[in-house]
Amino acid sequence: VRCHTLGETHPATIRVLHNLAVTYKEMGDSAKEAQWEEKLYAVQCGVLGEEHPDTLVTLHNLAATYGELKNYTKEVELGEKAYALRCKVLGQAHTKTLTTLANLALACGNGGNLTREAELEEKLIASRRKVLGETNPKTLLAMSNLAVTYRDLGQYAKALELREQVYTIRRNMLGEDHPDTVKALKKYEEAKEKALHTF
Repeated sequence: VRCHTLGETHPATIRVLHNLAVTYKEMGDSAKEAQWEEKLYAVQCGVLGEEHPDTLVTLHNLAATYGELKNYTKEVELGEKAYALRCKVLGQAHTKTLTTLANLALACGNGGNLTREAELEEKLIASRRKVLGETNPKTLLAMSNLAVTYRDLGQYAKALELREQVYTIRRNMLGEDHPDTVKALKKYEEAKEKALHTF
């Protein structure tokens, strides 16, 4: 009704499109969510421009929705675009840019492109070290994720190196007996076993 009364570019209409996408998300209907996010994104691009913060949020969300639908090709395509635009608008070190980068890396891995996933995770770690520091939980998570990617690529020495770094940081920060340190030690030992059996 609002499209006919106010026009689809009216702010009230845009709010309705956004609310419809959110409603279908809450209902768990990713296909319908994607449909309305596509519509919302197209309208926002026309009215606000593709670099507007609201448009970028919609693009980021739309990529994630395609991930929920296991359409990783589309998720990567939109994720690459969202990452490039957020780098341009917000800068490479902005938290929202880094979130988009992390999601893009995961999408590449889910889509079977482990080499690209590793490249993006390396970039993510470098940025998080610079912005958050090496001991930040998000940095350590990115290091652990890259270790898994290296393992899946058969690069066991690189995986081992990262696992050792994560374990050492956890031990120094939390102590030997902390659950996170124990978990990191177990992953390190598994990586060491894998690396030793490849020689």
